[in-house]
Amino acid sequence: MKDDLPTILARLDAWLAAHVPAIHATLRPGASDAELDALASRTGLELPEGFRTLYRWHDGQERAGTGFALGLEFLPLEGVGREWEMWRKIGETSPELNDETPSTSRPPGAIWDAYTTPGWLGFLADGSGNSVGLDFNPGPAGMVGQVITFGSDEETKYVLADTLHGFLAQYLERLESGDATVKRLEGFDPERWSVELHEGGFSRGGTAGLYPGFGPGWERRRRKRR
Repeated sequence: MKDDLPTILARLDAWLAAHVPAIHATLRPGASDAELDALASRTGLELPEGFRTLYRWHDGQERAGTGFALGLEFLPLEGVGREWEMWRKIGETSPELNDETPSTSRPPGAIWDAYTTPGWLGFLADGSGNSVGLDFNPGPAGMVGQVITFGSDEETKYVLADTLHGFLAQYLERLESGDATVKRLEGFDPERWSVELHEGGFSRGGTAGLYPGFGPGWERRRRKRR
């Protein structure tokens, strides 16, 4: 039986505290239901319970420059809403970008071949216009709530997991199994740390390269391995 999301988040919290306490210290207190409802109202999106559970755990992290808790900056709810507003306005003022900008989906048909859509809600960000987020408007071969990459440099968009639960479970499994390198980066004051996932196989560029081997169907493949 797979662990429920609160258990996964508790183990993730413990791993970060033990291995990268400087990053763990940047995690904010959990968000309230009222704050989550405000984001749902702002975006018009029905936030799934997994997303609400994630943000009740921690409302993102402070931008202390110490390092990223989930491979990219874990945005507070206010940052999630601000990023969503930015992309909505880009889509409204420059709709031609959806036709003029090359865009492909991996797997094919899972994500709309678009530059932006208000159905994408980023919760992890690289600070340069690229995100990992939930897809509320999937392509014909996709699933509502799938975790995807998108952004200004993401011509190829990847499905990283069928669900947020699956994405976080796979991230935790990599950490606990030792498929990650933790190191303090040189030349930074205050200190800065990185947690780099690694796995054999083909490499991917862009944001998806931070999550090697992630993809749809991971939970099904995991059950077969057991």
